[in-house]
Amino acid sequence: MNVMNSEHVSPYQETLHRQLEALVASGLATKRTATVNVREFFTVPPTSMQVREDVYDRGSEYAKYAGKADGPGGIGELCFATLQVDHIDHFSEPGQMMGATMSQVQYHAKVTGMANWATTPSMRSAFPTIESQVQQATDAERTEVVVLMNDGWQAQ
Repeated sequence: MNVMNSEHVSPYQETLHRQLEALVASGLATKRTATVNVREFFTVPPTSMQVREDVYDRGSEYAKYAGKADGPGGIGELCFATLQVDHIDHFSEPGQMMGATMSQVQYHAKVTGMANWATTPSMRSAFPTIESQVQQATDAERTEVVVLMNDGWQAQ
């Protein structure tokens, strides 16, 4: 939800507005307008404001939520790609721990399955962290503990 009819729009609100507009333009969200009553600290009665609420439609397939709510209302992220092991740099000698065979693996990942909407100039402009997240994901050496299961090694 973003209040855009206010006389004082913060830089955060401007950025959020650009991001929401990019989501709508990419087809990940739809837009509707509603009027709500907002009670300011010193105002009686409540003032009425126009607010814009963006609702994910097609974007729900890319949405991940964390927090108290399992769905819209929780803290959300849009997943735009998948990480896949590119190459293994090192691994420790497999050993026994708590009745399981384990090894520590250092590896590099690559980004695969990049969503088309995440590559558009409007989305890259509205969400400049997409580029840095891709760069960090591919540059960083990652470490995982893997456990030998009946069907092969699995990350824990």
